[in-house]
Amino acid sequence: MAKIYLVTLTDDERQQLLDLTSKGQTKARRLKRAQILLLANQQKTDKQIKVNNISRPPQIRFGNILT
Repeated sequence: MAKIYLVTLTDDERQQLLDLTSKGQTKARRLKRAQILLLANQQKTDKQIKVNNISRPPQIRFGNILT
């Protein structure tokens, strides 16, 4: 069974991640993590995220994205 990671982003967090991904001026690892968090916030499963050619790192915290 596919796992669903419950991610709930505030409007500010979501906007920060959207800004980060739309600028294209960031490191690849940070960009991928931001994309994963945005998809997880939409209640996507691991399998659905993988279909978007994004593999899930074992642990992602919002603090990892912004540092």
